[in-house]
Amino acid sequence: MRSRIGPPRRSACCAAGFVHASMPRWPFSSMEIEPMRVTFLLPLGMLALAGPALAHEAASGWQYEQFCCNGNSHNGDCQMIPATAVRIIKGGYQVTLAPGDHRLATRTHIFRLPQDTTRHSPDGEYHLCLYPTEDTPRCFYAPDMGF
Repeated sequence: MRSRIGPPRRSACCAAGFVHASMPRWPFSSMEIEPMRVTFLLPLGMLALAGPALAHEAASGWQYEQFCCNGNSHNGDCQMIPATAVRIIKGGYQVTLAPGDHRLATRTHIFRLPQDTTRHSPDGEYHLCLYPTEDTPRCFYAPDMGF
C-alpha cells in the first residue's frame, strides 16, 4: 500500500467534526486550529463591526482628516472659522481667533500658519482644528487662492 501525501480523506462522521483515534492528524486537528483561528479572526471581526474611525464632518458635509480631528460636530476640535479672522500674509496666513470664532477659543489668539502646511478646504471656507489645547493649531484648511 502506498503512503498518501496530503490531508486524510474523511468519512461522513469526520466531515461533521468527529475525528477517529486511528486517523492521522494532518498537520493539526480541527480542535488545534480553532483557538488560533478565533484568536486571529476575533479582533478583525470586532474592527469590521466597529466600522472605520472617521473624523467628524464639516457643516457642509465633507470629512476632516482623521489626524486633524478629535471628537464630533458638537464637541470636536475642528470648526469653520469666519473669513474675517484670516489674513493672507507672506508665506501663509495669520489667523486672529477671538472667543466665539471657534468653540474652543476662550481668549484671543494670533496664529501664523505657513502655506506649506495648509490643507485644501473643499467648501471654500476656512476651518481650524485646535488640539490638544486651544493654544495649538493642529490643522488649518483654506480655500484655493485664485491667482
